[in-house]
Amino acid sequence: RALRARQIPYHVVAGRGFFETQEVFDVLNLLTVVDNPRDEEALLGFLRSPMVGLTDPAITELARLGGGLSKGFLEKSLTLGDEENDRRLERARKVWEELRDLRDKVGLAELIEEALERTKYRAALAADPAYRQRLANLRKLIEVARVLEAQGLGSLRLFVRHVAELSVLEARVGEAQLGLEREPAVKLMTIHAAKGLEFPVVFVIEVNRKFGGRPEALLIHPSKGYGLRVTDITGEEVPSSRYKELEPEMRAREIAEEKRLLYVACTRARDLLCLCLWPPRDEKERLTVDRKGEPKRAPYWLLWLEGALGVKFTDDPPEVLRFDWGEVRFVTWGREVPEPPEEEVLQASRGGVEEATRRAREVEKPSWPPPHLKPPSPRPKIEALSFSVTELKDFDFCQRFYEFRHVLRLPEEPMGMDEERWTKRLVGRVVHMALVRLDLWGGPPEPDELVEEALKEARIPMPEVEEAVRRGAMDLLLGFLDSEVAERLSRLEPLFKEAELKFKVEGAMVVAKPDLLAREREGSLVVVDYKTEPREKEEVEKAKERYLSQANAYALACERAMGEPPAKVWMVFLGPPVITPFTEFDFDTERTKHEIAKTIGEIMARLEGRENFRRTDEMWKCSVCPYADFCS
Repeated sequence: RALRARQIPYHVVAGRGFFETQEVFDVLNLLTVVDNPRDEEALLGFLRSPMVGLTDPAITELARLGGGLSKGFLEKSLTLGDEENDRRLERARKVWEELRDLRDKVGLAELIEEALERTKYRAALAADPAYRQRLANLRKLIEVARVLEAQGLGSLRLFVRHVAELSVLEARVGEAQLGLEREPAVKLMTIHAAKGLEFPVVFVIEVNRKFGGRPEALLIHPSKGYGLRVTDITGEEVPSSRYKELEPEMRAREIAEEKRLLYVACTRARDLLCLCLWPPRDEKERLTVDRKGEPKRAPYWLLWLEGALGVKFTDDPPEVLRFDWGEVRFVTWGREVPEPPEEEVLQASRGGVEEATRRAREVEKPSWPPPHLKPPSPRPKIEALSFSVTELKDFDFCQRFYEFRHVLRLPEEPMGMDEERWTKRLVGRVVHMALVRLDLWGGPPEPDELVEEALKEARIPMPEVEEAVRRGAMDLLLGFLDSEVAERLSRLEPLFKEAELKFKVEGAMVVAKPDLLAREREGSLVVVDYKTEPREKEEVEKAKERYLSQANAYALACERAMGEPPAKVWMVFLGPPVITPFTEFDFDTERTKHEIAKTIGEIMARLEGRENFRRTDEMWKCSVCPYADFCS
């Protein structure tokens, strides 16, 4: 409105990339649920979206009554006791069933069209001020689906996975164009939209905006699920136990993301950076905690900039601050911004915009960014599908195990597994977490603390076995610490713990994450990975076979990342009654690349629907598989 009043041409640039728009998320959530209704994160997004419109309390009640969100959704007879929400839930179930029936009968683009039609999603977006842009993005999504179909990559499962990865990794794909001309003008955009761009003059507005404090009512964690704040009978919002668990971590993530955004915003300017803000009226506005010591909303950007520049922003700032990298000038208008004189208003012309650019370029260009602002770690950019070494190992172990764990993402819950067997699996999980935290090269380890921290992270799904898991984990960890294996490990020189090593094989990204990279005293490189599954001596030889491909992949990843192949790859097997000595593998780089490429090709064939996931013929593998009951 202000720019129009001053006849200054401007163009509003959409704030997010195509794969980060809400409408793409909504469609992706529905397609994920059609493919796998047990994906509770996608199901939650689908039920909350305009496609269904269930309220948060209704979703919480559905999960409570059903013993889980997916179970409640799939139980047709289950109702919520609320006429409007029950009507919406019934319609959502009907749409899901219809699309499940269609998924193998029509192409991917046609399936998306049917989803939009049956959910009345286009109509639901009509109230959005950016309605035209939202519809254009939906049309573009359908075109993306058609292109993938033409390339032979049009299976529902592969499409969902591919788009989800592009979204998470911030693939730089613009929103659908509406035919706007690219003329010289002021560009109005969010910081996200400005990533990778540069301009002569940049204004970062509302630097004093407040954020932080208590997160929103719904928290969603990629691996720990979701937590809600719900309204009790007194009308007060009460956080659930899961919400209390997630809140500190999600708040820390928000602060880290805001620091990254501030860095991006300040480094878009080539010649002149203008930071626009209202100084705090008093010191209370600078406080980041309330009287109870709880985090509160605060102007963190302003506080961070004050710390970097070594000055407080006030109504009476210094005229100029000089640094080795340049200078900072302060211009004050006061609390009420006056209308600019007519003669200072640039007319709406190409010449006016170019004149503003020329003036900005006359300013002496400082070295930017200043040393106070260090660039954050760049996020990875992956355009192809990626596979972890664990995924490849699991596929080689059993194709059905891979499908259950990585495609359908079924939880490794008891599901009929006897308590003793499940307890052993949980002991292995907890011990592995403790071993990753273990420091054999510092002071004496504290097994009690390691196990307790691991138990908290593991979130045991069966409280009645927690004490048995604690005792089993302590016994196994103490046995390891007293063993010759621990002594041999302590003689290594540690380099990295759980380092991500990435390399490409025929266009696909492979990610290896061994527990430890270290060197022996003579300088040779060693890769170490802890294994806790074997429980008896005779199982170890079978375990060696299972982990052979993983060891070879670790060796190849290490060679690519470190510039030298490891002399040894050690799989450290733990299990009563003895600690099994290290197992060393010989590896061949070319053979390993060929085997990985072959495995990825077989996985792709199944993700694309050209072949089915087959069950292993080796029954001993079923005896250690948490999904054995699904197969039977």
